[in-house]
Amino acid sequence: MKKNLQTITSVIIVTLFLLISFNVKNSQSTPSTNVKNTLSSSQLSYFARIGTGTSAGDNLIKINTAANPSRTTNNLFEGDTVCIADSGGGCDNFDVTDIGNTAYFQIDTPLPAVNAVVGSYVIATRSAQHVVTFTPQSNITGGKWQVLIKATSKSGEKHNDGIPDQEGFDIGAAVVGNTGPGAILRSTDVSCPWSMTVSGIGDTVGIVAANGTTYYYHTITCSLAAGATNPIGSPATITIGGSSITNATQLTNPAPDHVPGDEGEADLYNFFVRHLDSAGTVIDGDTARGQIAMVEAVRVSATVDPTISFIIDNVGVTNVGTSVCPRCYSQGYRQPSYGYSSSLRLSLSSSLQ
Repeated sequence: MKKNLQTITSVIIVTLFLLISFNVKNSQSTPSTNVKNTLSSSQLSYFARIGTGTSAGDNLIKINTAANPSRTTNNLFEGDTVCIADSGGGCDNFDVTDIGNTAYFQIDTPLPAVNAVVGSYVIATRSAQHVVTFTPQSNITGGKWQVLIKATSKSGEKHNDGIPDQEGFDIGAAVVGNTGPGAILRSTDVSCPWSMTVSGIGDTVGIVAANGTTYYYHTITCSLAAGATNPIGSPATITIGGSSITNATQLTNPAPDHVPGDEGEADLYNFFVRHLDSAGTVIDGDTARGQIAMVEAVRVSATVDPTISFIIDNVGVTNVGTSVCPRCYSQGYRQPSYGYSSSLRLSLSSSLQ
């Protein structure tokens, strides 16, 4: 009898264990789903250089149309602020007041001699807030979630100088200022889910592609507290950069990385969402990849046809007493006319074609 009770007890324990095991959501090595990176602006930055024909004192600036990332003025607009390099190694801001054609634009003040040097760069920095969303399919106690955003791997470009790069996003430079375009991304402008803490800003990591080339990425890491885990199957959001262009910090958008004939076609840049354990070891099976599409903004021209309409009415009629209306008199009437004056109202309207 005692033996039978032990057997029954063992069966019950095993059964309960199996039931519990089947109902517990296990953490498996699976990439996150629904991975997306939404930018507040997908406009490419502008990067040109001064061409031959621009002199000190000029307001009209000619750009080099034969080389450089931007070879026309098509991604430059009236009201933009451009930074033109000076001979001292810095750059000075000017406001664009007009776009002449694809090779010329006008600035608000005469160009000083230190900036009027053929080959000086002309940049209009565009930046954006990145909102990365994903749905985790795994969890690890004290784990980390890391976003990798493409940085430049091109010789001659720096990933942290606040100047637009062709091969990736620039994280900004501390010398540019605390906020605004070109300023270095601050941790206070990054938000993580599940009360995680942010780190890794300013660091880059190399990823070896299938072709054997190493490409570099900015890292933004969100870490769980010791002993904490993230939910599985619940959408998460990592926001990189503040919402204000002037009062916050954001990543600098790349400059065009295509030939002028392909203007209007998107440049694509990879980003990754990676899962790390508490020691910082990457769980390769949990890595998900997405792409960001960047494009030049479009400047359009429109023809406005003016139209004139008018109404003749009796507004402003005055009592003229016993005056005789000439028109009435010509028709044989002799009774007094009380007002035959008229007013003309004109209105001018335009329609956009």
